[in-house]
Amino acid sequence: MKRDMGLIRQILLNVEDWPPNCGTSDIEIVDRSLEEIEYNTYQAIKGGLLEGVTDDVDELSCVVFGLTPEGHDFLDNARNEFVWDAVFEDCKKKGITSASVDVVKKLLNKKIKKVLEL
Repeated sequence: MKRDMGLIRQILLNVEDWPPNCGTSDIEIVDRSLEEIEYNTYQAIKGGLLEGVTDDVDELSCVVFGLTPEGHDFLDNARNEFVWDAVFEDCKKKGITSASVDVVKKLLNKKIKKVLEL
């Protein structure tokens, strides 16, 4: 299964709305399979964006407690649709179809700074 940065963004937005210390693995996103959600939740935990517990043997088994400070920073930059779309449009123009979490974070930071300079 492929990591999906758009889905990871949706997962973070979903988790952000939880009450403190919710500790659930029940993330529901319309038009996404449970397997896609669980795999990308696992990736977000391993990428340092979500605080949670994973079963390293079964990537589809994890419990999320909330966003990490890094997850909050990522989401603050990724929340704006214009900025998010612009980052991936820039990637597409350069023939890049996927990027790591670190690269996406850097691109979002750069795009936000550029937008704020206007």
